[in-house]
Amino acid sequence: MKFFVKHSTFIGLFFGIFFLITPLLVQAQGGAGSNTIYPNPGGGGGTNSITLLNTLDGISSICQLLQKLLGVLLAFGVPIAVLFLVYAGFLFVKARGNPKELIRARTNFKYVILGIMLFLGAWMLGQIVASTVNTLGAGSGAPGVGSCRSS
Repeated sequence: MKFFVKHSTFIGLFFGIFFLITPLLVQAQGGAGSNTIYPNPGGGGGTNSITLLNTLDGISSICQLLQKLLGVLLAFGVPIAVLFLVYAGFLFVKARGNPKELIRARTNFKYVILGIMLFLGAWMLGQIVASTVNTLGAGSGAPGVGSCRSS
């Protein structure tokens, strides 16, 4: 345990860089359907056309992108919350009746529960706002307001 505490900066930096570089490595996979931009070979004084391909499958609006990102955050947030709950329980077991350690375990548990409540509250607030916008925008005729419906 002391190893992880002592090297937490290095471990965090490693995983941060790993998760930032991995998508770039995946996008580097070339081939016939890659995202290479080819100029028009017409030459002369004509204009060159450039076509950019959408690499995000099934995402054609900002609303869909936000829905996907929030889904990913929820998928990662729940297991992390469970791990923090397990760690808080471990602190209670490790305390073995020591008053100082029990206070530390209770404080940790309190903050874990508070963090979970904030996380789920933010998700619920986002659902309420999206539902309200969809309900109000469905018949208002405002452009793009009703396009944020979940499929």
